[in-house]
Amino acid sequence: MVDWNHDRETHLGKREMKTIVGFITGCIVLLLAYSSLHVVDFTDFVIVSRFGRHDRVFDGSVSSEAGLHGKYPWPIETIRTVPRKLFVLEMPPAELLTRDPQKNTIDRTLTIDSFVAWNIPDGVAAERFARRVGVLEEVRQILMQRIASEMGSIIGGMELKDLLDSEDAKKVPAKREKIRAHIMEKLAPFNEEFGIKILDYQVRRVGYPSAVRQAIYDRIISEREKKAAEYLSEGEQEAAKIRSDGEKIASEIRSGADAESIRIRAQAEAEADRLRNQAFKVDPEFYAFLRKLEEYGKILGDNKTTLFLSTKRDLFDLLLTPPNPGKTGVNNPMNPVAPGPKERVQP
Repeated sequence: MVDWNHDRETHLGKREMKTIVGFITGCIVLLLAYSSLHVVDFTDFVIVSRFGRHDRVFDGSVSSEAGLHGKYPWPIETIRTVPRKLFVLEMPPAELLTRDPQKNTIDRTLTIDSFVAWNIPDGVAAERFARRVGVLEEVRQILMQRIASEMGSIIGGMELKDLLDSEDAKKVPAKREKIRAHIMEKLAPFNEEFGIKILDYQVRRVGYPSAVRQAIYDRIISEREKKAAEYLSEGEQEAAKIRSDGEKIASEIRSGADAESIRIRAQAEAEADRLRNQAFKVDPEFYAFLRKLEEYGKILGDNKTTLFLSTKRDLFDLLLTPPNPGKTGVNNPMNPVAPGPKERVQP
């Protein structure tokens, strides 16, 4: 008797096996087809290796090489992508020593921040980069070590004022350009060695280390205060000189004015004496009368003084017997001359 159930199960098992094998085969075919294609982007270099050896390089910047390409599937051929963009490496702050030319020793420590820009220029350089370096991180380490070494060498031969000089504004940029040219010259062989081209190197900032920065600020403040004290001292000396010169000029002016006043007073007194002499000659008795009146005014003008005098003293003879104006000559104010016929005043 034929076991139909057993035959049916056997037939179904064979169909399922064929389906599984077909599915696996299709997946393998699709995988091989996918691995046989690759895309070259505009921003990349693509290196195709056959059995581990570099076979060809595609440059995405070339229109005929960018796009979709075919290759043998893995593991026969493999691809490696190398970026062709611009890379900027920020150097860590480096504390470097300057040189004191007078003492021929090290001088001060400076902190220098800088950066370097580089790229992979072409397909040949990309292949060289892939063979000798391989990863970007290793390039960064190589650049930092080489730049730190060269910076220590060139900064060690410079003075502090070459990098930090507030008096000469053109000196510092010239020295920084010298540093840049030196670093660019030393890094130029990197294109042949590692397949990278150094595009630029710049010193971003030069300053003092943070550990001594406060002490330097304090010293700068002390120097500025000392300079301010010197300016104040010079100003006080100049002010004292100006005051001395002014007092000297004022003294000369006062001396001249005093001499002029003495001269004018002497002339006035001489003129007064002359007028008094003339008046005394015209009427001596009347002049003596006026002089005695002045003496009376000096004696009797003080209300606090009390005098008991006899009327028989000469001091009071003019009060008792005043002078007779008629005795005096012409032009006596107490004896005016009568006007002549022509000088009479018309009524």
